[in-house]
Amino acid sequence: MKALDNYVKKGLFYKSVVEDGSDIIFVVDYQGKILYHNSSVVDTLGYKPNHLIHKNFFDFILPETISSFKKKYEFSTNKQYQKSVEFQFLCKDGSYKYLEFNSINLNQKDLAAAQTDALEGLILDCRDITQRKKDAEELLRVQKTKDQFLANISHEIRTPINGIAGMATLLSQSPNRKEQLIYLNAIKSASENLKVIINDILDLASIESGKLKFERIGFSLKDVLTSLVNMFQVQAKEKGISISSHLTKEADKIIIGDPVRLNQILINLISNALKFTHSGAIRLSCSIDRQEGQKWFIRFHVADTGIGIPSNKLTTIFESFSQ
Repeated sequence: MKALDNYVKKGLFYKSVVEDGSDIIFVVDYQGKILYHNSSVVDTLGYKPNHLIHKNFFDFILPETISSFKKKYEFSTNKQYQKSVEFQFLCKDGSYKYLEFNSINLNQKDLAAAQTDALEGLILDCRDITQRKKDAEELLRVQKTKDQFLANISHEIRTPINGIAGMATLLSQSPNRKEQLIYLNAIKSASENLKVIINDILDLASIESGKLKFERIGFSLKDVLTSLVNMFQVQAKEKGISISSHLTKEADKIIIGDPVRLNQILINLISNALKFTHSGAIRLSCSIDRQEGQKWFIRFHVADTGIGIPSNKLTTIFESFSQ
């Protein structure tokens, strides 16, 4: 450590900066042996003062990344300065923190000239970038959520609009009084769904932050199923397939929940069934799965005679950006 002490005395870096600064300062030889570190390892990494001296720096690097890190480290040994090398370092509690170092090579000519017993190694000025990495990951997650939302929303908007257009076409064909009421109710239901979807677009920030609120209002499961069948009736008829619903006696009740969100889920399922069914039928069923006190677990089942889903895709169909 004599050479290192001489460097400190010569002013290569000032002790007040090294010891009192928030950055971790390591001095490491070319083989990775830690020759010195300041007291910032206590607050940032949890190690006692001087605890890491004489240990090998590489033993603390995340194992999966050690190969790529060694290449970057070796590259730093051939340069006078190296900036912004990211890595993950093992903490005392067993976790890994993201750090980033800027290095100064102690064996470069202009440094070696300042001291005859020059030390071969690197000064690593390490900064904790864990929060920065978390922020970057969160930004990426938000961007993916937004991309997925925009991709899905065009599909969700198109469905109620098609339903409204279809019902309007049927109304123009002078149906009887009973049929008029069915078509008008279907238009009303589709309009309500469309209004909520548009509100979601305007309130995209709430969706991105996970603060989307669910309604708690009373609604009839029978009305939900009936309006869905009516909404898709025209499209199904155009494809030459039938669409129907079945509600068990036990499930024919008024429940408390969010009927519009439920509609959105079922609209997506029925839309997919309609897309991939070219003959036959689509059937929407609803039954009570179980009851726990005042809470009811209700099962919705959309079945079709379409092409089906390959067994090797069943585990991924609900993942983001998967079809």
